[in-house]
Amino acid sequence: KISIAFDTKRKKFRAAKIRVLPAHDIKDAKSLISASNPHVLVADKAYDANWVHELCKKQSIRAHIPMRAWPKPRKRLGARMQASKRFNIRTYHRRELAESGNSSLKRKYGSSVSSRKARTIRTEVYGRLACHNIFFWIFQTFRTEPISPSL
Repeated sequence: KISIAFDTKRKKFRAAKIRVLPAHDIKDAKSLISASNPHVLVADKAYDANWVHELCKKQSIRAHIPMRAWPKPRKRLGARMQASKRFNIRTYHRRELAESGNSSLKRKYGSSVSSRKARTIRTEVYGRLACHNIFFWIFQTFRTEPISPSL
């Protein structure tokens, strides 16, 4: 099970948390947010928790996470409800780039891991992520197609 923080602007993996046994995505949210240090957080409904929104608000991160279900109306709005009022669907669709990065990783290196021990599994997956970032940097630096002039 891998949870990834993906930079949609540079199309690189910023942080990853690898677990040998399956676990819920939200367990890795705090470490991914602190390791990647984003300005905007785009995540799926699995990350919709009040403490995630409070953490983002405290670190001045704009969170674009769709709500799982509408809670009962209250007088005092939680951080989750306040973030839902600022939810932008166009920004949320940047998440498709992260899914594309995951797909690219699986197409290049396969979806299975050949290692057996937890330490070597993590090493193998982190190596794949690093290779993806390095190859993307090489292809961006030494691309052969002409760059169109600015008008």
